[in-house]
Amino acid sequence: MGLGGFGANHLRVLKQLGEQQACDLTGVVDIRHDRLTSESVEGLRVGTKLDTFLDDCDAVDVVTPTDTHYGIVERCLSAGKDVFVEKPLALRSSEASKLVELAQKNERILAVGHILRYHPCISKVKSIVRRDGLGPLKLLDGRYLGTRGPRTDSGVLMNLAIHLVDLYNFLLEENPKEVSAYLHQLSNASRFEDHAVLTLTYPSGSVGHMTVSWLSAQKTREILVAGDSGALCADLVRSELVMSEKSSPAETAMTISGAEPLLSELTDFINCLGTRAKPLNDGKSAVVSIRILEKAHEANELGRPVTLD
Repeated sequence: MGLGGFGANHLRVLKQLGEQQACDLTGVVDIRHDRLTSESVEGLRVGTKLDTFLDDCDAVDVVTPTDTHYGIVERCLSAGKDVFVEKPLALRSSEASKLVELAQKNERILAVGHILRYHPCISKVKSIVRRDGLGPLKLLDGRYLGTRGPRTDSGVLMNLAIHLVDLYNFLLEENPKEVSAYLHQLSNASRFEDHAVLTLTYPSGSVGHMTVSWLSAQKTREILVAGDSGALCADLVRSELVMSEKSSPAETAMTISGAEPLLSELTDFINCLGTRAKPLNDGKSAVVSIRILEKAHEANELGRPVTLD
């Protein structure tokens, strides 16, 4: 569902997986007729209404605007379908929680598009952290800067910061206990915050810092992970890692190869349809990220750190 923006990439990857006989692509839904006449959907069943497809599919891939997620995902889960939905799962954590509960009740798989979990660089970082290659982690510091214009349904927290919030929780394998945030609406083109700085404090003592913005002149996806015995810097655009250890003055630079993150992500989802295993990007973790960002808004309004329950 949805061929605008990132939806075209989902369609490309699903067609690729269909050619590999990993799945059978039933059809494409979009409310805009012009998108359903493009070359990308040639030979596929198309339509503007979801309900006309639900009897003929096992799962739905939702790539529509965030403010439509709750209604569409609720409809699919209620119809007994497994669902992949782009991040964020919903605009409010209360809605996201209801969707997770509905998926559990109906024994359906619910995966959310937190794509950085599938990035080859992050897989390498995760393996280094797991084998204690950096020692106890002290700092995660990320910059997630975009060049696209603001969205009409939400600001940089829900669109950019949510990637790093989820990533920090994933790498640390814990959720923060406190959040502080400074949000700014600097452009007249935006109805929401377009620049933000967040700090997350974790029970282990680790600190997660991030800067996110739509005001950048170039696309930036960088993260620093530092521990007692070493540190690494990951450039997710170039898929490069630079690692240093306190015991050695030398730095190790690596170019990380691997499958396209979206391909890995949708492959995981499709595999889970058969095995009924929990996907790496399950709905429960998505609810936590939304809750943290709600608290970030609260922290910004109060002008002080806010405790997370």
